[in-house]
Amino acid sequence: MGIKEASGNLEQVSEILRLTWMYWSAEPKAVTEAVRKYYPDPAQESKRAPEGNMFEVWSGDDSLTLPMLAIGAKGVVSVASHLVGPWIKTMIRSFQMGEVDKARGIHLRILPLLKALFMTTNPIPVKAAMRMTGFDVGKVRPPLVDLTPAEEEKLRKVLDGLATSIKMGKELALGKTR
Repeated sequence: MGIKEASGNLEQVSEILRLTWMYWSAEPKAVTEAVRKYYPDPAQESKRAPEGNMFEVWSGDDSLTLPMLAIGAKGVVSVASHLVGPWIKTMIRSFQMGEVDKARGIHLRILPLLKALFMTTNPIPVKAAMRMTGFDVGKVRPPLVDLTPAEEEKLRKVLDGLATSIKMGKELALGKTR
């Protein structure tokens, strides 16, 4: 059970995690009984014995994924993963394995793209970026409109700066970094 949190407010994320942690910690017997109600089969014992906070928070803002991981989020519901999925996967895994410097390096390297993909209403920028990188994803549907020429130029500059990174995404996911 959980929530995608996209407010951009790390204090709010912290409060959600704190309050749900307090609930699960204060009511372990009630939680165990609730889980048994949904998983009565003893073969699913691992699901019947919850530990810690069963409520998960997932980042809904690509650019805040790493900071949210640091305060307890589990991952991301990502827009940017359509373009740099292997990088995001490696960033999250690196953080989870304690390789914080590697995770931070990836985060900082892709941050311009993460910000550019939200220069206007989603999915307008990501569809434009996908088209610019060779994917036939079609145009946005009304009432949405395509990027302005100025927005397209800004996005193209960001993509040009990351062209090598996007092509290297598979290698990075395999642990090969420069």
